[in-house]
This record gives sequence, C-alpha cells and structure tokens, in this order.
Amino acid sequence: MSFLTYYCIFALTTAITSCFFFFIPRLNAAKAKGVENDLVNNPKISCVTYTLVGCVIAPVLFCILILPGVAENYMEGLDTILMEEKS
Repeated sequence: MSFLTYYCIFALTTAITSCFFFFIPRLNAAKAKGVENDLVNNPKISCVTYTLVGCVIAPVLFCILILPGVAENYMEGLDTILMEEKS
C-alpha cells in the first residue's frame, strides 16, 4: 500500500473519531436544549459534512484529539456555533 492509502485511512479514522467524540455529543446537547438552527435540524447532513471537512483537515483534528487544552477550546467553539439560534 502506498503513502496515499495510509494517509486516506488516517484522515478518515481521525475525522470519524472527531465526529463521535466532539460533534455528535455537542449536537445532541443543542437538540436537548431546544436550539433551532440548520445544523441541529439536519443532523445526518451535518455529521456527513463535518466528517468530510474533517478528512481534509485531519492533521489539525489529530492535534485536537491528543491535546486536552486544545480540545477544550475546540469544544467551546463548537458549542458557540451549535447553540446559535436561527435568525
């Protein structure tokens, strides 16, 4: 297998892991609070989009996954985006 194959596997697993650890719990919390926006109203599309973008920025997400301080800041940012009401 080539380097590109290994990188694609790395990118996909990093993006899926980030989606399950960061995005889905925040999405469920926003839904439980009754937030109404496009991300919360279309969770499947939101998760697929998050995962695809995560594949592109996999090295950054990997750093976020392994560094707890950076992860906390990232989760606060996700909370800010997901908790915004549709205007």
